Amino acid sequence: MDLTATTDLNLSIPQTYLSTDVVIVYEAQSHVFFLVLGAWFWDFANALPEEFRIIWWRKPTAATLCYILSRFMTLAAILSAVIFQVAPTTDCNLAKDFLFITMTCATSFTALLFIFRVRAVYAGSVIPTAILAVIWLSMSGISSVTPAFVGTAHIGPTRFCILTDVRVMGSTTLTFTFLALYDTLVFILLSWKLTGAVRVPTTETSWWESATSFFHGHGLPRFSRAVLRHGQKYYLATVILNILALVMLATPTVPLVLHTIFVIPAIAMQNAIACRVFRETLLDIASVNSQRLDIGHQSSLQIRHDIDLSDMMSRNGHGIGDSSDKMSSINPV
Repeated sequence: MDLTATTDLNLSIPQTYLSTDVVIVYEAQSHVFFLVLGAWFWDFANALPEEFRIIWWRKPTAATLCYILSRFMTLAAILSAVIFQVAPTTDCNLAKDFLFITMTCATSFTALLFIFRVRAVYAGSVIPTAILAVIWLSMSGISSVTPAFVGTAHIGPTRFCILTDVRVMGSTTLTFTFLALYDTLVFILLSWKLTGAVRVPTTETSWWESATSFFHGHGLPRFSRAVLRHGQKYYLATVILNILALVMLATPTVPLVLHTIFVIPAIAMQNAIACRVFRETLLDIASVNSQRLDIGHQSSLQIRHDIDLSDMMSRNGHGIGDSSDKMSSINPV
């Protein structure tokens, strides 16, 4: 055996230059990134036939273009994280900058999908759209300067990179704070508007019935309840990861390598759920337009409200188009 070759090989392994504790978390983060990549690809592959039917083969709109960009930039962010973590590179700062640029774009385009959604539900109303737009611009602007708050360097003499500084109150932490605020506001705005829809007539509506309607959609027309639950699905699925990412970023005692361990999973989860919600809403609108939605046990007023809401969402930027659109011929089943 060539001992010189063996020694050179060991010196090229980044773990050789890290302490035992850092090696454990460094490898754990690598495994997490690969798991996220596999899970996101699994979701993408399963959704691809549906995406071709309702996204790719239709006339593009601002909302569907945002959807496509959200998909591609999320993939770019996940791949960039994996490459930064396990691939040798000559310039760590360039790799870090590209990673955080793709993360910013992925987060921004995914969040933008919900501005289209709120605008559609509120019939193009300026005030709720403007409030969300201000938060979205603030979040995107802060996120765009994230690389300035993150340091990186090669591991020893190798060409592998590692983060050397993630400032606790840097722009990454602020980005996730704004994202949590943004998601919460979207949830409240949509729930408030949709639960103001026509309910099943009752002799008296108590505060408890109003609360259950706000959180569960009880008494709402079918399509309104579906739109409400789609939004709740996104919020509940992403809020836990967002909180975990924020806690890890903002806790000084957390090992440096672990500060960003939940960032990529959170971005991937947000994209997967937001895109699923977008597709499900398109199919629900198609069901209303083609009169294939189960409307049993609904009053004529509720049926009319569902039709009006689907038309309003179609006209106000949710990527549906006019009544002649091919969506009306899609079988949602």
